[in-house]
Amino acid sequence: MEISHLFEPIENQQVLLAGKESPDTLYHVLNKYLDVFPDLSQTNIAIFGIEEARGSNENKSCSKGPDFIRQMLYNLKRSNVPYRIADLGNLRTGETLENTFTRVQEACFQLIKNNIIPVLIGGSHDITYAQYRVYQQLGHQITVVNVDSSFDLGEDETKGMNKMHLHRLFLHDPNYLFNYSHLGFQSFLVTQKEIDMMEKLKFDFIRIGDLKKNIENCEPLIRFSDMVSVDLSSLRISDSPGCFHSHSFGLSGEEACQISWYSGMSDKVSSFGIYEYNPDLDNRMQSANIVATMIWYFMEGFYHRKHDRDFHSNQFVKFTVTLKQNPHAIIFYKSTLTDRWWMEVPFPQEKFIYQRSSIVPCTYQDYLATMSGDIPDRWLKTHSKFI
Repeated sequence: MEISHLFEPIENQQVLLAGKESPDTLYHVLNKYLDVFPDLSQTNIAIFGIEEARGSNENKSCSKGPDFIRQMLYNLKRSNVPYRIADLGNLRTGETLENTFTRVQEACFQLIKNNIIPVLIGGSHDITYAQYRVYQQLGHQITVVNVDSSFDLGEDETKGMNKMHLHRLFLHDPNYLFNYSHLGFQSFLVTQKEIDMMEKLKFDFIRIGDLKKNIENCEPLIRFSDMVSVDLSSLRISDSPGCFHSHSFGLSGEEACQISWYSGMSDKVSSFGIYEYNPDLDNRMQSANIVATMIWYFMEGFYHRKHDRDFHSNQFVKFTVTLKQNPHAIIFYKSTLTDRWWMEVPFPQEKFIYQRSSIVPCTYQDYLATMSGDIPDRWLKTHSKFI
């Protein structure tokens, strides 16, 4: 299927007027689908809206979100980067929710296989499941980062697909999920049973309090991820009122933008989605402005990627730390371009499928802990997935 057949052009007049008067706005650098579908041959990032809310029982107006986000995005100022970004308009929704999932999957597959990063805006958070299914077509194991105030692990379909999509993602067959990281969950919104499940599966999860103490702790997890999904409920309601599920506690707008920057900067992230924006609840388009700014930071992060993945080049310093116990040594790499750290986790040679995940982003603190004789938790978690 031609990818253009999956989309409808932008026709909202308020959107088309946003940012038009100033030559310094994103309006003038985004290649928009108005009358003619954009030429994607030189495109790095493709934004598209999803007007789908059948997966939500309580946040139905999130289907209206994409054009409100665009209205704020087009007004933002451009920076001095070589923009090659297209706005593909809104996805044509299917007759059923599952049909829409299939169309999201097909659109993202067509983009990613051509080295274009899809940025998905609007719709309910269950679309994350469709975002994940893309990687089955690509045929390699992946790591997912999900930013959400709760674990959507329910099994009761009457509560809405957006409250059970992680259950479907974890049980998807065939399984292409190497690791899952959950950022910003709030303890009073999750059960001990859910936490126990995350620990049993050796997934990474960071409580909102720990995340706010040091936002940089999430950077290695994002650097290791292939896809990032953000539920707007992860932001506190005072910063972002435009989500039915928001609470008084959560990320600030600045912290959400920092996560978006890390996502854009990651050489590995190949899709990015922001879901659950409800314009009917958005006083003065405050949340639309935050989502637009998150997209701005993601784009800026992308154009500041360093592509520091050649660990045998002179851009890296290699450190071998010997230990008294097994493993007897752990190898670390430090980028001279970014000062970012990685560590090597040996995988069984007969399990070649794990090669892509054998060098793991880490922190300087992981290196210091190993120098003191401790094996970093992220090394142990990764190694446990190989055996």
